[in-house]
Amino acid sequence: MRQELTGMMVEKANPLHSRFRLTYQTLLLLAARSHSMSMTSFLSQSFKEAARTSLLPVFKRDLRRKRKVSHAPEKTREIDFDNSSSLASQIHFFK
Repeated sequence: MRQELTGMMVEKANPLHSRFRLTYQTLLLLAARSHSMSMTSFLSQSFKEAARTSLLPVFKRDLRRKRKVSHAPEKTREIDFDNSSSLASQIHFFK
């Protein structure tokens, strides 16, 4: 028992994952029992919402990176149409 307690205190904690699914009926029952909390506060305090909120900065960072990449000008190669003899070799280069 003592080793188990020591291990729990010293080792890294395992993250808590809930399988609880919030349904409409559950919300109605909670609202009926507790008049001090609103529906939005119930939802904001759920495990799933907390996980989503903690990942929000990561999503925003990734979105900024993707937007930056999508707005970056593409490198293009100009084809000289006046010089028709090398046109075939330039087109072959892109295939």
